[in-house]
Amino acid sequence: MLSHIQKTQELLRIIHSRKIKLRLLRLLKWLTDRFGNQLPEGKILDMRLTHQELAEIIGTSRVTITRLLNQFEKEQKIGWSQNNCLIIFNH
Repeated sequence: MLSHIQKTQELLRIIHSRKIKLRLLRLLKWLTDRFGNQLPEGKILDMRLTHQELAEIIGTSRVTITRLLNQFEKEQKIGWSQNNCLIIFNH
């Protein structure tokens, strides 16, 4: 039970981060840490979340999520598997 409370508190801290970019990056990391599988290059998240769902979780627009995910991909912070699963790269 204590672990569940700690994870919930961590998620609340993520959601209340000031910068949207940081909020999204922390949320993706939290999701892959909690639900992802380890790969040599990072962690893969086999969970289908739409841009709209991510936007609703962190309190922003779908357009902002799309823009930030594209930016993260260009910065090689994230990538996509052949099945369109999110990969968070180790850096």
